[in-house]
Amino acid sequence: EPASMSRKRVIGVVVIVISLPVFLAAFEAISFRIRNRNNGFMISSGQKREYLLYVPRSYDATKPTPLVISMHGAGGWPTQQMNLSEWNRLADRQGFIVVYPSGLKKTGPRVWRVGPDFAKDVRFISEMIDKLEAAYNIDPARVYANGFSNGGGMAFVLSCALPDRIAAVGMVGAAQTLPWSWCTERRAVPMIAFHGTDDRFAFYNGGQSWVAPRPFPAVPIWTANWARRNRCEPRPVESAVAADVTLREYTHCAEDAAVALYIVRGGGHTWPGGGPLPEWYVGSNTRSIDATSTMWAFFRAHPLSRKSGAAQPIGKRVDIGGRSLHIVCMGSGPHTVVMESGAAVGFYEWWLVQSALRDEIRTCSYDRAGFGWSDPPPSRSIAGYVSDLHELLRRSGEKPPFIFVGHSMGGPIVQRYYWRYPSDVAGIILVDPSNQEASLQTIPEMKAAVAANRLRRTKEMEDWRATNKWPPQQFPAELPADLRARLVAASASRNWWEARFGEGMLPDLEISMSPEQRRIAAPLVVIRAQWRNPPGWSDEVTERFRKHWREAQDEIASRSEHTKVVEAASGHDVPIEAPGVVARAQSPANGPARLSNFFCKFSGK
Repeated sequence: EPASMSRKRVIGVVVIVISLPVFLAAFEAISFRIRNRNNGFMISSGQKREYLLYVPRSYDATKPTPLVISMHGAGGWPTQQMNLSEWNRLADRQGFIVVYPSGLKKTGPRVWRVGPDFAKDVRFISEMIDKLEAAYNIDPARVYANGFSNGGGMAFVLSCALPDRIAAVGMVGAAQTLPWSWCTERRAVPMIAFHGTDDRFAFYNGGQSWVAPRPFPAVPIWTANWARRNRCEPRPVESAVAADVTLREYTHCAEDAAVALYIVRGGGHTWPGGGPLPEWYVGSNTRSIDATSTMWAFFRAHPLSRKSGAAQPIGKRVDIGGRSLHIVCMGSGPHTVVMESGAAVGFYEWWLVQSALRDEIRTCSYDRAGFGWSDPPPSRSIAGYVSDLHELLRRSGEKPPFIFVGHSMGGPIVQRYYWRYPSDVAGIILVDPSNQEASLQTIPEMKAAVAANRLRRTKEMEDWRATNKWPPQQFPAELPADLRARLVAASASRNWWEARFGEGMLPDLEISMSPEQRRIAAPLVVIRAQWRNPPGWSDEVTERFRKHWREAQDEIASRSEHTKVVEAASGHDVPIEAPGVVARAQSPANGPARLSNFFCKFSGK
């Protein structure tokens, strides 16, 4: 064989040997791309976005079908999330559709933008839902979002940004990079989470991780914050699911929006019961629980409530430091008029008055802790109410000095506010106020009526607590129908009923103070109502009660040197019975406390 031919064969073999890894690498890259190809594409915010859609063979176009959105972690991709979570096998059995959207890949790995620039990803998810709803019979009440790691953080974002579309969310090893205070949407969204105590990336107890620029929050604290958002009982119930898994569950939540955290002792950054990840890198996984099937059972139990839209807050919820209070403000003017409701009622008591004045002055009413859309307090007292209100006004951006209006039990609250923060108060209007130092227990008939009502309500509360079934409440017929509907939708709540019941046992409602301590230097208006005979009371008893009540109000009127007393031709519920009879007058005071355009008079309807 010629030497030249031999050399050519050797060179050819060398070329093949050198080129083979390149060919194999190219083949593997093509094969990987085929195996991990997305099947859905769209343009959103001017960018090409992709997703992987799975429609089970059992899909029936004639029946509304649930949609599960499952989002990969940072550095992942749709097929990887599909293999990790194994949602498809469950979709085959349960008949729901699954979609795995893809985060954007720029200079680094694919990620979900769960920082300040989240808006484009939210829009993409929303438009993707629109597209799938146009192509398939998607049940809008059963659209669920879940994710792993960074995808779990995106599930939190969707619960805040798309609360009217996402029925419930699930998070596994969630990496939360937004502060809790970022979420201003307060619909009670059901949430289920799984987290390993030995997670090497999103630390269970929080702290700085090499995978994120900001420290992660502690998972137990984050979960408790979600429970507060959902207005759940503050103390969770724990139960052992397996030797290495504990369930921490918050119950008695608004709209039955439960919050559940499965704690995997010794678990790493994994999907419990799901597809394998390299244990040397992410830590150990557990087979004691299947996160996917457990999550689906939770989702099935929590469709989007048809009343959830009606139960949205009327105003806005303001964080006062770990708890939020609901405040409703209308109009504008030189002073903000702050309205304090009577016992066992919420902001709505002032709705008609605020509506009548919205074009003339600025008014704010609110729900005390536990009422309506306000979170419950750690304990209940007048002093606590005053502290809450001061913090609410400060954090909501309302500027003092304020004009305070208090009805019935609201009278003692606004006076107590004045005695603690006198420089914040420009004037006070007390609408048929109670006198905390003139106990009505001195009237035997009133004492008996209060005791009988308390006994009846105690029995009702015991029954409702035992069954965890809370009836909707009744609201004044004078309120607009749409407002009443929203109030009724929100009122079948343990927190709201507990708040009403708790106001019958305030420890510091009746306190003893010297005349000097009771002085009010600000202008004061006392509006007195005409008490009508309560059921079963004779004219003599009613007159005796009215005399006692008016003498107590005379004492209140004497607390200021600048007092005006106004007689109203209505019953005790003046804000409801006579809302449109508000007139403006000038205060007798001068200087910075002058109450310009100050309403002070109620008359009959």
